[in-house]
Amino acid sequence: MINDNLAQAPLATGHRPVWILLDLYKTLLRATYPEPIMQFQQILGYKSGTGLTSPDPEFLDVCLTTASKRVRDAFHQNRELVEEDPEEYAYLVASAFGLTVPKGAVAALRELTENEQLGLSSFGDCKEQIKVLRSQGFKIALASNTWPFPIPQIFSKTEGHLVREDFDELVMSYELGIAKPHPEFYFGAGRRCGTHVGDCLMVGDNPVLDIKASLDVGMRAAHIDRYGEYKHNAVPGVPYIRKISHLYAPAAAAEV
Repeated sequence: MINDNLAQAPLATGHRPVWILLDLYKTLLRATYPEPIMQFQQILGYKSGTGLTSPDPEFLDVCLTTASKRVRDAFHQNRELVEEDPEEYAYLVASAFGLTVPKGAVAALRELTENEQLGLSSFGDCKEQIKVLRSQGFKIALASNTWPFPIPQIFSKTEGHLVREDFDELVMSYELGIAKPHPEFYFGAGRRCGTHVGDCLMVGDNPVLDIKASLDVGMRAAHIDRYGEYKHNAVPGVPYIRKISHLYAPAAAAEV
């Protein structure tokens, strides 16, 4: 079965957006370290006997929307990305569930986040294609569900994953205090970018968090599927792309 949406180039037709909002994981970055937040859940001992293979949804949401006051203040006051303190973070999350932080948990979280950072790498096309989009007059924002630990490293000039100056705005769940798919994440992104949601195009890999949720608030959307996971069941009516360049150039038939 061929996905008819694959031939669409969403920036080549229809209303031209002012802002392009790019998801982070599986859109711009590969993340090879498995389920760090689920491992943190196990470290804290929250619902550890339930046999979960993915993080508890409530625990995940708290982790994605939690950051220390120091980290949030640095971003909101100066757009500065500073490293989170594992000890302070562990106590903040634990207190949200009435838990105590077990002995050794802080050291385990520190090791976990270091391992997560070692498993990150950018897709080869993302830096150049972001520059192409900006040269065409689009404003670019990062719009991501993420906890605070990997972000300073992702934008570190020595690590070379992403270039901070290539983004006109950053919208991240841990500093916004709310996560996808909540509508307020997208409305908040629009306010952060100084525009109406109708002037934004969301590009992401997750059909629910990135695509349906953004459509529900009036954004446009494009489904990027780097690994071909959704080739035959993409969201109806939404452009399906395999690379960022497919936003403005139709995908090659050979990639269908």
